[in-house]
Amino acid sequence: MTQRCTYCANLSLVHLIDLAKIDFKGRVFPNQPTTEGLMGPFIWTSLLANPDDSLKEGKPMAFYPHHKCFQDLLKSADMGCDLCEVILTCLKKRIPGEDEESQGDNSDEVYWTDFSRRRETDIKISINSSHVYPDATLDGVQMLDTILVHVGNIGDQRSDFKNHGHSFAVPTQSLTLVTKRDSPIKLKGFQIGRAETDPDLGSKLNFDIARGWLRECLECHNCHNTNLPQLPTRVIDVTPNQTRIVHSNGIKAHYIALSHCWGGEIPSSTTTATLPQYENELPFQLLPANFRDAITITRELGVQYLWIDSLCIIQDSKHDWEQESQKMGTVYRDALVTIYAMSSKASTGGIIPDPTYQPIEKPTTTLALIDDNGMEVTVRVEPADRDIYDEDLHRLAESSPLSSRGWTFQESILSPRHIYYGKKQIYWGCTQGFHDLKGMPPGYRFPQEEHINRLLPVLHSTIQDSSIITDMERLPYRAPSWSWAVTNDRVKFYRGTIIAPKDRIAELKVIDYEVVPKVKDNPYGGIESAYLIIEGLTLPVLRAWQTRHLGKYDYDGYSGTYCFDDPAGISHYEVSEPFENYGWHQAFWKKNEDEGVQIMTGWETHSCGERVVDSEEEKWMKEEYIVLLVSSTHRDDGDERPYAECLILRKVDGDENDDDDDDDDDMPDVYERVGNYVVHHEPEWLESWTMKTVKLI
Repeated sequence: MTQRCTYCANLSLVHLIDLAKIDFKGRVFPNQPTTEGLMGPFIWTSLLANPDDSLKEGKPMAFYPHHKCFQDLLKSADMGCDLCEVILTCLKKRIPGEDEESQGDNSDEVYWTDFSRRRETDIKISINSSHVYPDATLDGVQMLDTILVHVGNIGDQRSDFKNHGHSFAVPTQSLTLVTKRDSPIKLKGFQIGRAETDPDLGSKLNFDIARGWLRECLECHNCHNTNLPQLPTRVIDVTPNQTRIVHSNGIKAHYIALSHCWGGEIPSSTTTATLPQYENELPFQLLPANFRDAITITRELGVQYLWIDSLCIIQDSKHDWEQESQKMGTVYRDALVTIYAMSSKASTGGIIPDPTYQPIEKPTTTLALIDDNGMEVTVRVEPADRDIYDEDLHRLAESSPLSSRGWTFQESILSPRHIYYGKKQIYWGCTQGFHDLKGMPPGYRFPQEEHINRLLPVLHSTIQDSSIITDMERLPYRAPSWSWAVTNDRVKFYRGTIIAPKDRIAELKVIDYEVVPKVKDNPYGGIESAYLIIEGLTLPVLRAWQTRHLGKYDYDGYSGTYCFDDPAGISHYEVSEPFENYGWHQAFWKKNEDEGVQIMTGWETHSCGERVVDSEEEKWMKEEYIVLLVSSTHRDDGDERPYAECLILRKVDGDENDDDDDDDDDMPDVYERVGNYVVHHEPEWLESWTMKTVKLI
């Protein structure tokens, strides 16, 4: 065993847990830098010589003091302290150089040496958890799997080095605690470390884990569909050497469904010409990678049948599509489990990553301890993955290729059980919660709501585009403007919360609606037309062409944030960015006295310094816009003011109510949804809004 320095030799997880009880915030380094209760080599000379206010108050220290400067850490690692080497590797990921491009071939140590001359570089250590949300308390922690390493003064831990200013704050870095899968560790009531994982997602170990999740759900949960369902019209029989498409003819059996991104045309899709061949034998090697992997997974889970849309629905038969598409809800509802190819951008991408991939080797060491059972055990310590390379189900659910595909939302709502494949992990989801290969408890690394509550976003969802639309020509009608199906772009669903009636200040009323399907007997297929007639408070607005760049926060009226579904086009002015950078913008309201309405534009403080667009230079679009209040409620978010959620609507030119027919005088104006807007407001603000009935198409 290597000879460790005094600081590393005296470091213990028991002591770190005791320190966490003094001051703990999830994912944040503690801010209790006093020395009471720590003696001997645990105290820095520098801390005792320069006590701050907290030291004078005699508050106990909430972190473990390590080497008093980076150079001491470097020397200790060179002398063979393995834990110092791991810490050093962790810190070298963030080297404070004023000009990264000028670093050349100089070593990291040169920059740390230079940094040390100008700033304190004492090393501090604490224990934390990656499964809780930022700033969470210790009461919500089930697993402690992270050691935080901080250098120098405890300041803004979430900022990076600033090359163009005078701030050299070193962001807090992380070490990961890892335990053997079959030997979980409990210490002072906490689970210590995450389980080690096999990077080959197609390994026997990982399939054993997936089978265990499925078995646990079937035997212990009350999730839907444990009885044998009737098979879909066609399914794939995955029996080795006999893989083919079969007609179910009402047979009852378990089957698995696949949810994936097509990524364009799939040459091997079933057509009227290929169906007879596929009923005899499905050419496994000619299938795209997603399909081959789905067949392999289905076999490994011990299920005989698999449903894939492009193979089980005849793609060139309009009649078959009309018949089968209306059954898709039932297909996913009755599936034993649905496979989600989360990270695959196309059918050729594959679900199971290449097993030849080897993760980057990094130095590791171990810490010994006596667990709650009195057993001598060890936990592995290694540098954590950089945040941008880390993967969890929360991130996949928000930003993976599959999560941005609107049609998969229906699949995720209706499926009782899910097995998700990312690039680095397999995940499980059902009505009882989530699992991953690392054994993480509920919290930050999983979607926020239990699966059963995910039905709510169907009613409270918004569309957020993520790419610039270059072809502004209108496509043939296929869905109303409030539906995600109206766009070809990425869709992000924001999960809502149920608001109690007592907390509702105002909300719109649905007066009438109509949905006309293209196929009468298929309400889940294409839409011929649809509308909502709704009544609510409205505010007329003018939509500006460009973003205002302000040197400080100054606005006339209420602010808030907005997001448009479509771009305004190229800016008419020489501002740094067009008005419509996709995503949310801070709203800037300016009263236009001539028109008697508000101008809605955006403001930014980072692009043009003190520049302000003069009022006479401001231009706005000629279309008529209104903001429609959907609801105003009290929220438990620390702001006592009501929170308004609104739609931004644009009046439809030349609608059927624009003629001079007196019979249409009572017909509401026709609008389409083009965005949404949210704001905290004073209650009296809504008194200036006008009640209006509109027809939303």
